[in-house]
Amino acid sequence: MMKSLSLVALALCLSPLSVNAEETQFFKQLSFSLVNGNTLATPDNTSLNSDFFPQIALGIGFEQQLSDNWQWQSAVSVEYSHAHSQLQQGDNTQVNAGISNSGLWVSNTLKRVNLIDDVSPFITLEVGRVKSDVQTQTNNQQQWQTGYRALAGLEFNLDNDMSLSVAVGNSHFD
Repeated sequence: MMKSLSLVALALCLSPLSVNAEETQFFKQLSFSLVNGNTLATPDNTSLNSDFFPQIALGIGFEQQLSDNWQWQSAVSVEYSHAHSQLQQGDNTQVNAGISNSGLWVSNTLKRVNLIDDVSPFITLEVGRVKSDVQTQTNNQQQWQTGYRALAGLEFNLDNDMSLSVAVGNSHFD
């Protein structure tokens, strides 16, 4: 059931909007993030502690001005994160592990532009396919997982080509 919902969500993310070329701007993005360990894809019956881990993403997308105050963004990005952490397995044993996630994400963002000075609230929905690679001293596991993320946050414009975003949300992997 979830796989079919993921495919429908991915198709919706990839479906083109009716846009006017004068209102559409294409962009490249490079982002550095700190993500909670609970948001990483891990093998079944395992979980990470809630430390924060670095993540890097590289992507392309377009943004469309819907009105004077509202903006829509769609993007495709490749993300990578790696961490060393305690991995809790199903039988409540903890082992040291190296966890890597790499994947392709499609995102759509609705933003209220400059609500207060250079601060813009936004909501983002993402669908992605992620390869989880977990290495312990005794075992290596690799697994592809489909996931989604829903985020809400604030974007602070620092310059014409640079911003800082702070968001909270939920993620889920099958």
